[in-house]
Amino acid sequence: MFALVLQKFDFSAGHKRWILGSLSKKWRNWKATVKRDNFDSDLPIEEQIHSPPDRVQADQWKELVKYWHGDAKVVKDDDGCFMD
Repeated sequence: MFALVLQKFDFSAGHKRWILGSLSKKWRNWKATVKRDNFDSDLPIEEQIHSPPDRVQADQWKELVKYWHGDAKVVKDDDGCFMD
């Protein structure tokens, strides 16, 4: 992500920590907004997975809804990435 930012904006490498921290905060806030505006824990999973938000791919939305409902098995690989 930092390389992409440097391609578009004129920052020195000394700003890397601040930029990555800012991106991280924005990412967390966006995920929280998506959940707040689009997820209802009272609705069944099957009903929610068929109406993903515009900016979320359908397969990713399905996994998010399952995760938020607590039905997804959460396992991380060696790189810290989530797996099925």
